[in-house]
Amino acid sequence: MTHLGLVIPGGPFFLSAVLRIPAVALQQRGADVRDVPLSQGFNMSGSLDDNRDYFDGVGQQIQEIISERDWSQLTFVAKSVGTMILGAIGARLSVPGSVNALWLTPTFPLDYVRDGAVATGWRSLIVSGSADHWYHAARTTEVVEALGADHLLIDGAEHNLEIAGDVGATLGALEQLATATLSFVK
Repeated sequence: MTHLGLVIPGGPFFLSAVLRIPAVALQQRGADVRDVPLSQGFNMSGSLDDNRDYFDGVGQQIQEIISERDWSQLTFVAKSVGTMILGAIGARLSVPGSVNALWLTPTFPLDYVRDGAVATGWRSLIVSGSADHWYHAARTTEVVEALGADHLLIDGAEHNLEIAGDVGATLGALEQLATATLSFVK
């Protein structure tokens, strides 16, 4: 089996435990894990149209990596801005038959991200923090129901899945992420 794991970070220079834990879990399951490098130029306050060239450029990078081999399975790990990218370009990618997506602290309040996630039809695990400013219960539920996705909601977790002022609870949140990822990726 040839399994590719693609990690799309939350910004050009943003790698954290929230991304490393799923990456290590994918490696533990035998995946070849690659980070998708992001360049500057993303407009955080911009619309889909404002960022279309940026998204298309990252999509081209992703497609080049996917095209290197005949993968039997592909798993995306997308965090924050990564979910914006995947929502914008995911359904247009040429991917192998078996695709999974981990949507970490997704930006589902944005219509194009929510609609794009649903349009992929991919088997998905959505991980949210209840204290994350991007978390929107109703919109997340829309995606969960449309995809038949698994959803891990970590109580009190912020956008980086940290529990403010509580290192033990933060470690517990990261342990929940690890357990959910290992259960999701077989």
